[in-house]
Amino acid sequence: MVSQIPAAERDRLLERFTNELLDANEKQRVLSILATTADEVLVARVFERACEMHRELMIGPSRDMAKWNFFRQQQDLLQAIAPKTILDALSPKLERDPELTELGLLTDVLGRLSPTHTDTRTALPDEARRKLHAYLKRAVERAADPNGMRAGVRAHLAVLLAQVGGPSDVPDLRRLIAADSIRYREMLAARAKGDKSGDNVGYVVLYMNAVMTADPEHGDEVLLEMLSEEQYERFVAEELVRRAKKSKPQPTLGIRRPAFEKVWGAGEGKETGGTDRR
Repeated sequence: MVSQIPAAERDRLLERFTNELLDANEKQRVLSILATTADEVLVARVFERACEMHRELMIGPSRDMAKWNFFRQQQDLLQAIAPKTILDALSPKLERDPELTELGLLTDVLGRLSPTHTDTRTALPDEARRKLHAYLKRAVERAADPNGMRAGVRAHLAVLLAQVGGPSDVPDLRRLIAADSIRYREMLAARAKGDKSGDNVGYVVLYMNAVMTADPEHGDEVLLEMLSEEQYERFVAEELVRRAKKSKPQPTLGIRRPAFEKVWGAGEGKETGGTDRR
């Protein structure tokens, strides 16, 4: 119910929040007040602090859970702030080529699967959406390289790009999916030789969500293409069957019933007849 507090009190709370790992109850209390009273200055400060923490954590293997929890404390605050306020604060950064730590934090904060009161898909005015979209499109050029960025950043980039874009972004989503497929195959080959340093996480759910968000009418065609990749096959097939069984598609998806001969044909590596739009 608090809508404003004295500047000195907010600065005191922010100082604690960005320099002290709080227990769960205290964290939620302070986070709620800071999120409600957030402005561009506060967002810029928290964003820079979170980026600083993440760069430190990524220097060599870090298993310091306290430091990771401290970083997530800043991340949780950013996720509770309206996307427009975040983008207004970061506007100068959006005009430059994406820096990887900043891109990773921004896409993780804004690229969420479940709609909320701060959902990026509905909360941004057109100008802010266009600016963010252009920034993400520039990031695709680096992300299309299988070794160009971390796999998790690439996947969240796909989700956020789909949420602020549309069907015209499907070719770029295909590029990101292809890069992730190569990354995953290379990781498996390395593990077979004893190298377990690569990211073995699969991001198929994020990519499926991105495709269907960007193009609800024709996204199932991209899912059919994904069946040819071993890492995607089981999840995509199950998702297509699940969608086909629904009498009414969900409003946010609205896909056509898939052609099952194409589903099974793609799974067996056969030609699917015109589903590739590349």
